[in-house]
Amino acid sequence: MISELKIEEKYKNYELDSTEMDNIITAVNSYFKLKKGHLDSEFNLDKLSLDLRISKVKITQSLNLQLKTNFYQYINSLRVEEAKRLIDEKQESNFVTIGYESGFKNKSTFYKYFKQITGATPSDYKKMLLE
Repeated sequence: MISELKIEEKYKNYELDSTEMDNIITAVNSYFKLKKGHLDSEFNLDKLSLDLRISKVKITQSLNLQLKTNFYQYINSLRVEEAKRLIDEKQESNFVTIGYESGFKNKSTFYKYFKQITGATPSDYKKMLLE
């Protein structure tokens, strides 16, 4: 509750209404669905802002207020979804490769966010799929 008030306070001087924020979120979601920028481990907010021609502040504000997440949490959740898809799709279980293919820079970052988002390690997730 307090953090939500801080976020709203932080953006009080920016004149974005909920319709514009919804439009930005739609543009961001469409971008990642089509261009799959999250699969590039070097992808960042600057690149997204340039490609969409929407300011970083507007993108950040929209993600924070509409989705209650920040850019890196958002992009890592997309990467984890991709990793889950790859784990489900592939017979092999080389999770390091799957992490790289999903856009993570290294094994520890992949494992950290995978467990944080799914509540399971990649190998435990794979076991649950097989049960």
